[in-house]
Amino acid sequence: MEVSALPPAPSAKAASGATVAKAAAGNVAADDYAKLADMDMVHDNRKTTPREHDQYEDTKSGVKAESVEDNRKECGRRNDQKLDIARWEPPSLSLQRKRSSGSDANDRPVKVSRVRTDRDESIDFLTCTLNIPPWMDQGRDLFLHLIGAGGQKTKKIESITNCWINISYPKLPSMPKPPMSITIKSKIARIPPVNVHTAIHTIEESLVEFLKDKNAEKRLLYELAATAIGSYKYSNNRRGGDCGGLLLREYNGLKYWLWLRDLPCCNINHHHGTFLLRMKPQLSDCNLEVFAESGLPLDQAPPFVLISGTKYGDVKKTVAHVVNAMKEHQACCDCTPKW
Repeated sequence: MEVSALPPAPSAKAASGATVAKAAAGNVAADDYAKLADMDMVHDNRKTTPREHDQYEDTKSGVKAESVEDNRKECGRRNDQKLDIARWEPPSLSLQRKRSSGSDANDRPVKVSRVRTDRDESIDFLTCTLNIPPWMDQGRDLFLHLIGAGGQKTKKIESITNCWINISYPKLPSMPKPPMSITIKSKIARIPPVNVHTAIHTIEESLVEFLKDKNAEKRLLYELAATAIGSYKYSNNRRGGDCGGLLLREYNGLKYWLWLRDLPCCNINHHHGTFLLRMKPQLSDCNLEVFAESGLPLDQAPPFVLISGTKYGDVKKTVAHVVNAMKEHQACCDCTPKW
C-alpha cells in the first residue's frame, strides 16, 4: 500500500510572509502587517474549533477595515494639503509693506505693476467738440458746406488725420433746433495731438469760408476755442478760464492773444462802446477794435470789442485799461450787461 506524501505544513515564517503580502494587496497600513502576521502564526500553531476559526476571520476583517479607513483618511488629508497649496495667493500689498518696514535698508523694494483703468483708456483717445456759435446761420446749407459733395470734405479730413468727424445736424425739422456741433475723435489710441489739431484747423477754415464776414472771423475763432470741450482742449492757449479770458489763436499765419467782450446796450439797436475808440492802447503792440452799428459793421455776430496782440503781458494791461473805462461809463449809464 502506497502512502502519498502530504505537502509540508507552512512554517510560521512563511505564513507571516503570506499574510504581509495579502495585507499589502488589501491596502492595509504598514503598522498592521505585524499584527496580522502574529495572528496567523498563533492560528496555525494551535488547533481551533470552527467557532474559534470564525472569530479569527472576523478579527482579521476588522483589522483590515480599520486600516483601510485610516488609509483613506490619510489620502484625503494629503489631497487637502495639495489643494491648499494650489489656492495659495501672495499677501496683499499693505501686508508686504508692513513686513518690509522692519527689513534692512538695502533690501530691494517690491515692484508693483501699474493697473490700467478706464480713465487711462479714455485719455488715450483724443476728442474735441466744437460748438457752432448760436448767432451763426446753422441751416442745411452750412451742413452741406462742411461735408462737401457726397461727404468728400469730411472723408478727406478723416483720411489725412486718422480721426472721425461727426456733425450733429437734426434731419427732421424741429422748433427750436439744437445748436450744431462738430466732434473730432481719434480712430486709434495715443494718436499725436497734431492730428486732432489739423482736423480742427481744417474745419475752422471751412466755417470761416462759409461765414463770409471779415469782421466776425476773429469772434468765430475765439468762441470756437472758448467753448470747445473734450480731452483735447485749448487749455494750453487759454488764460482766464472762461470766455472773458485771453486766448492764443492763429490768424492769417500769426499767433495773437485775443480778448473779446460783448458791448452793453440800452436798446437792441444802440450799443455803447464806440467811445472806447478814442482811447489809445497803453502799448503800441495791441490793437483795439469795436464792432458795432457806428463802428465796424457786422452781418450776423452781435456787437463786441476785441483786443489783440502778440505779447500776453501787453494785452493783459490793455484789457484792464478798457474794462476800467467801461465800468466808469456804466456807473452813470443804465446799459447792460454790466462789465
